[in-house]
Amino acid sequence: MKSLPLLSVCLFMLVLVSVLPGCSRSSARVYVKVSGKVVDAQGKPVPAINIRFFPTENVDSFKVGHSTGSSEPRVVSLDYPLAISKKDGTFTLTMSGGDIEGARPGKYCVMLTGSKEQNKKIPLKYQNPDSPLDVTIPNKDVSDLVLKIE
Repeated sequence: MKSLPLLSVCLFMLVLVSVLPGCSRSSARVYVKVSGKVVDAQGKPVPAINIRFFPTENVDSFKVGHSTGSSEPRVVSLDYPLAISKKDGTFTLTMSGGDIEGARPGKYCVMLTGSKEQNKKIPLKYQNPDSPLDVTIPNKDVSDLVLKIE
């Protein structure tokens, strides 16, 4: 009869061991490397453009909590992919925290801004988070993404 509690404990441990790995995999975030080029309507490179990718699905999973102290309220911000285009128009995305290269797969709305002079060349429709420029990042690295300003 003493073996019954031992058997119960063994069965419980077996169930626990089989369930825990599944839980940890589901919460892991996947990031893929994303690079590309910003071009104008004629296909010419556009340098020094601020590029921000705002998620349009699963937005809550992009929220990050910050606390400035125990008595301060918690501030929630969005951790989104961003980049600045180089002289040749190329860019590589990193997460807004700066410590992760790439982006999470999914659908995004892309906002483009620049200096005062460059903003004159970028249609206003691209300069806000409701930009018509939509991008879907697949579950694999992307090295040829083209963002065309028309």
